[in-house]
Amino acid sequence: MIITQSLADKIFPGVDPIGQSLTTGGRKGTVIGIAGETSITNEGTPGMFVYHPHRQFAGDRNWALTQVVAVVALILAALGLFGVLSYGVRLRGREFGIRMALGAQRSSIRGMVLGQGLIVSGIGIAIGLTLAAGLSRFMRSMLFEVSPLNPIVFGGAAGFMIVIAALSAYLPAHRATSTDPRSALQ
Repeated sequence: MIITQSLADKIFPGVDPIGQSLTTGGRKGTVIGIAGETSITNEGTPGMFVYHPHRQFAGDRNWALTQVVAVVALILAALGLFGVLSYGVRLRGREFGIRMALGAQRSSIRGMVLGQGLIVSGIGIAIGLTLAAGLSRFMRSMLFEVSPLNPIVFGGAAGFMIVIAALSAYLPAHRATSTDPRSALQ
């Protein structure tokens, strides 16, 4: 753990605090560093703080919150993608009705919509990955023992979005082609 200078002066007067054992909040740790004085009060008085490494307490409340934020962000991205592709397919309902009235097979229309949805989504994913890779150099100073260009994270996010794009294009296309062509032409 890392402690502030004021805490070190109070607990270990006249002794080098580095390497000393300290128990806080029922957790025992070793002092590995001294931080400068910090103040979180309105008066500006220095406080006595103990800083624990987050990784050491990964089972704590922060880990679950981090996972919930990553999952909520993915769900929001998936819903946004579904909404945009679904709206695009809905706008083309008359076109699909005309195509089916002229003899197009439902499966060919579904395939066309799926292909077009994946092309648009693929372009968006490629642009997003390029921007993320380009901007990752600015985050390098905030990361510890993690590569800013982690291929597993980039590949996983891109793969997830491709699956969502396929479902987002297929489900509305299936709904559009399952209706009677006459009703789409009215």
